Amino acid sequence: DHADLPAGAVALLCDDGANTLRAGLLAELSGEGPGFVHLVDLAERRAEALELAARPRGGRRAARAGASAGPVVRFETLAGATRVVRGDDDPERAAREVALAALGRSQALSGQREGQIGRAVVHRRLFSRFSEALLAELDHLGRQEPGPLAPLDADLPRYVERMRRLGLDEGATLLRGDSGTWFGPQGGAGSHRGGRDGTLEPLVFTNVEPRMRLARAQRPAPLLRLLRADDDDAALRCADEFDLAT
Repeated sequence: DHADLPAGAVALLCDDGANTLRAGLLAELSGEGPGFVHLVDLAERRAEALELAARPRGGRRAARAGASAGPVVRFETLAGATRVVRGDDDPERAAREVALAALGRSQALSGQREGQIGRAVVHRRLFSRFSEALLAELDHLGRQEPGPLAPLDADLPRYVERMRRLGLDEGATLLRGDSGTWFGPQGGAGSHRGGRDGTLEPLVFTNVEPRMRLARAQRPAPLLRLLRADDDDAALRCADEFDLAT
């Protein structure tokens, strides 16, 4: 929409890593593209993408001949979102919505979709009821859906394991995912390192504080963190701080 492209001008390309990204940037660098790239990717890949995009068009030889700089790149960090549960919300309804938007297979790609709910900041008056309802909804979700999707990124199992260890080290309470296992295609438990043919056990942490690194992690993942707020205003301020950090 931003580029006003004609119908049929968009193609979906799939690969096993960063090959498509490199190929697209190299096309831009050769002068074959329109000179503008909008990237939505993980924060840790930003430096590599911007370094590639900064190369002069046509490579070093063209640079010596005075070729123009590489394309203009807009980088948008791939991140989850924060849901606020206010004091006058229905805790059961809010729990149902959060469960689907955080870890649902179709709605959140089992936690891997951009914008999935990675944190819920809950009014302290509703916190216990919401937490109880959330666990019941996750149980129901597990019975209704055919199971979580396999990791879309090969390194996601390692990332989830790092978050599990980090949360425990920082003093958060793990409500779900305490076995730290990866489940293979036949349902058997194995190493958390796993692979593309298996699925990940989602993590749900409670007693998470805003200062924790666990709370501030942005990457979309099968990871839900529950934070308590004294009132609605405090919950909204907390959510704004997290979402503005992206």
